[in-house]
Amino acid sequence: MTQSRLYKPKRVEKSPKAPRQSNMELLRIVAMLMVVAHHFVRYANPPLDAYPLGVRWLFFFVLETGGEVGVAVFLGISLWFLTQRNLTVHEVRRHLIKTEAVLLSYSMPLFFVSKFALHCDGPQYFFLRSLFPTISSLWWFMTTYAVLLLFLPFLLHGLHSLGRHMHAQLVYVVVVVVGTLPMLSFASLPVSSLTAFFALAVVVSYVRWYPSPVLERPGMGWALFIGSLALGVGLGVLVKLFPMSISNNDPMRWEWSPGGVLVMGEALGLLLVFARLRIQSRAINFVAPSTVGVYLLHEHPVIKGVLWDSWLPFGATYASPFWLPRTVAVVVGVFAACVGVDLVRRGVFWLATYVRHMVSLRKGLRKG
Repeated sequence: MTQSRLYKPKRVEKSPKAPRQSNMELLRIVAMLMVVAHHFVRYANPPLDAYPLGVRWLFFFVLETGGEVGVAVFLGISLWFLTQRNLTVHEVRRHLIKTEAVLLSYSMPLFFVSKFALHCDGPQYFFLRSLFPTISSLWWFMTTYAVLLLFLPFLLHGLHSLGRHMHAQLVYVVVVVVGTLPMLSFASLPVSSLTAFFALAVVVSYVRWYPSPVLERPGMGWALFIGSLALGVGLGVLVKLFPMSISNNDPMRWEWSPGGVLVMGEALGLLLVFARLRIQSRAINFVAPSTVGVYLLHEHPVIKGVLWDSWLPFGATYASPFWLPRTVAVVVGVFAACVGVDLVRRGVFWLATYVRHMVSLRKGLRKG
């Protein structure tokens, strides 16, 4: 009989606040490093496709395709915890308000830096887009995540009401329609980033609610990750060797969606691997909250152009005999620099919160 019980996941108490899980925080850092590496290669001019096949090309191909895996992992971590909570519309509203404050703390200062320090005009309606960063999709990931979050309380309630059997059937449909069919060169399905995010929510919620003895086996996460990666690299080499025979549009498009079956396989594998880790580190917990700031800073529409075109061009690294250490230095250096900037922002936010709290406390004492 199909289960139809109401959606009642484990309730998370507001206090005391649950400690950060360093294993997942470490994965968050790894995911953002993958995203930075992806952008370093993705924004290359000329693109990676123009370079000959070889060991160096394979290395950078893995970095380039790993960006969408990083996006899927980053979203998957949030879903990993949100699917275990009694998520309410009120909680979503508070989270979106906090997120908008963080976005504004980057969008407006970066607008003035772009205009007066870098002398760049930016995209169309640059000021209005900076003033309303979420609805203007100044950062596509943040906008897509915000829209998903608005629907998530209702989506999770509906998914849980389906029961295990129908939820599993929905996972199969998602994997085939969203994750697999778009890989075909002759397929033309309207699969957007928002659709991919919904697909990830369907898959991650099923894995969290209905533990599988197969996925819980030691090493299964590594097998899923390595298997999906190997298949993706193999297909990439095949398309590189026979581009017109395999695809005539976007030969790597199965790698450019966080909802692609290979990307989801790698992301789910990493989630399973890091979920089994038992580590606790203050350093990791301190750095991890700045990963969002790393994304907002280095993926800003003006900053990314200056960063990858002028300051750190890909071609110079690719042609260097020290291409491997230079690549590591670029990715880690950009990540560390962005973390440093975000720590300043976090410090300002903390100081503002502290001052507001002290003012409220003094007002309360005077009234008392």
